[in-house]
Amino acid sequence: MVLQIQHPDDALNLLMKWRTKVLDRCFTYNSLISCLCNYGRWEDAAGLLSDMIEKKINPDVVTFNALIDAFVKEGKLLEAEKLYEEMIKRSIAPDIYLHSLINGFCMQSRLDEAKQMFDLMVSKGLSPRRCDI
Repeated sequence: MVLQIQHPDDALNLLMKWRTKVLDRCFTYNSLISCLCNYGRWEDAAGLLSDMIEKKINPDVVTFNALIDAFVKEGKLLEAEKLYEEMIKRSIAPDIYLHSLINGFCMQSRLDEAKQMFDLMVSKGLSPRRCDI
C-alpha cells in the first residue's frame, strides 16, 4: 500500500490513528521525522525522537542526520550539538552529513570547532563535500 501525504499534519494524524499498528520500526519514524524537518517542524520531529526512545526503538544515523540538519538550519546549533553527542553516546557512527554541523560552526564563526569536525570526518574515512573544504 502506498500512501500520499500532502502535508505533515496528515502524517501526524495518520501516526495517531495507526500508532499501535505500524509505528514499531525506525524506518517509519525516520520518514515522519524527515517530512517534519523538511517543513521546518523540528520541534515535532524532536518529539518523535523522544517517542522512539521511550518505546525502545533505536534511532539510527538517518534519524540523527535529519534532526541535526534541521536544528542547524533553524540556528539552533546548541541543540544540534546535543543531538550529535547523543548519537555518539549511542555508538551511532557519524557519516558524511557531519557537514551540517561544520556549516553551523562556520555560520557562528566557531572555526576551530568546524576544523575539528572536518578533521574528524577525514579521520573516519569520510569524504568531505566540496563546500566543506
